[in-house]
Amino acid sequence: MTKKRIPWDQYFMMQSVLLASRSTCNRLSVGATIVRDKRIIAGGYNGSVSGDVHCIDEGCYLVDGHCVRTIHAEMNAICSVQSLGNKRMARRFT
Repeated sequence: MTKKRIPWDQYFMMQSVLLASRSTCNRLSVGATIVRDKRIIAGGYNGSVSGDVHCIDEGCYLVDGHCVRTIHAEMNAICSVQSLGNKRMARRFT
């Protein structure tokens, strides 16, 4: 019997779901995976920037109904890529 593998897009989306479990915001959990040439080059989740307090510890800081204590998962993933000096184009899975 031949084992059937999941498609690449589904694999990367599953990585994003796993990353979402690291979210530090009580209101929403989102993960993002950045991929280039079928390789994961970065991941991120919504939450506070590095070194700042987290919603799960201090509560959400809401302005006009939006939590301003956190940044989007995609932005965290992009910051991760940039910190490594990697600027070539890639695909994002959220």
